[in-house]
Amino acid sequence: MLRHWIWLSRCKGIGHVSAKKLLRMFGTAENIYSLTYEQCLSAPRLPQRIIDSIMDKDMGDIDEIVARCDQLGIRFVTYADSLYPERLRQIPDPPIVLYYKGTLPNIDKEAVIGIVGTRASSNYGIVQAKQYASLIALSGGVIVSGGARGIDTVALHSGLGSILPVICVLAGGLDEYYPPENRGLFEAICQHGCVISEYPPGQRPHPKNFLARNRIISGLSVGLLVVEAPKGSGSLTTARYALEQNRDVYTIRRADGGERCMGNQELLDAGCEAVKDGWDILSHYLFRFPNLLIDGRTAEAARILYQARFGANTAVYSPVLREPFGFGGSTAPSTPDSAPYKVERPRDLTEVEFKVLSVFDHGPVEMDTIIARSGLSPADVGFALTTLQIKKRIIKNFGNSYQRI
Repeated sequence: MLRHWIWLSRCKGIGHVSAKKLLRMFGTAENIYSLTYEQCLSAPRLPQRIIDSIMDKDMGDIDEIVARCDQLGIRFVTYADSLYPERLRQIPDPPIVLYYKGTLPNIDKEAVIGIVGTRASSNYGIVQAKQYASLIALSGGVIVSGGARGIDTVALHSGLGSILPVICVLAGGLDEYYPPENRGLFEAICQHGCVISEYPPGQRPHPKNFLARNRIISGLSVGLLVVEAPKGSGSLTTARYALEQNRDVYTIRRADGGERCMGNQELLDAGCEAVKDGWDILSHYLFRFPNLLIDGRTAEAARILYQARFGANTAVYSPVLREPFGFGGSTAPSTPDSAPYKVERPRDLTEVEFKVLSVFDHGPVEMDTIIARSGLSPADVGFALTTLQIKKRIIKNFGNSYQRI
């Protein structure tokens, strides 16, 4: 029963590694819960602390957790469920229960690429995260990241530019989004993939949870890209988890990165591969995912990819190209409002800022073009561009062009 799986996942004194061993010995969480003290003593090599934990049969607030999840539209997948990713099940310390909102993809059949990096990212790192994530998504890869400020946020935003799902792993309950300014992003991901956590509603994101979350990001992935990481960065912890889980680890070479890229150099010195773009990563997995990946750098790639994925007679809206892919004469919505997801105006943006931000696509946009697309006065656009740079939503390129980050 679900209640027993939640009990096992929350049982004090039984960590993820021990829980996996117990499941190998006794089969299910319900079997573990039903063990008597005598049965525990007769089991081989079962430490006393584990026996004491099993003897604590208190279900406590588990019924409240289930009710709260039902109220919030949060679903469950347990270690024994067929929907539970086999890729994640094989790591040394898999979560016993995953809580999620949205639609959980068939992760084992997808080329999932984890993208991580520092919260205190440079403009260079932000642009690199955007370019790598966008190309991975347009080439058939599924982006997974942690939803933190900086590189994670940019990667997830960029992943939403594809029709393929995006996965965000949080370090707290799904009723308390963190960071709060990313609520709009997380809600968009719920419509275009899923937000997941191993923590039930009500669990605040304690610092130790972020490190634990990192093993899930790498565990869901076939490869991990570290975009920008200073020495001691949590991204390097994710890379360590990935290597322990026999995942590939990639990074970006930057000679003039300074302290922000000292972690990247550590990875390169350890033998991790430097890659030049998103396709450079995905091309390693063509043999594992035939007919699912294609070089997204070509203009026709998206049409070929979507046709292969969804069939010749399927019309699929592309939020990237802002047009439907109509194969076989079928029709599809032709406006951005009819996309599979729609992001509400973030609370930290004014109406004018949001209107200006909405005109950006994936590339640089000239000032005159921004004014024409937004229909606003040059003075309003100029002020909004300044405040959007302060809020780290856009950067100014050389000349008079701007780019969304």
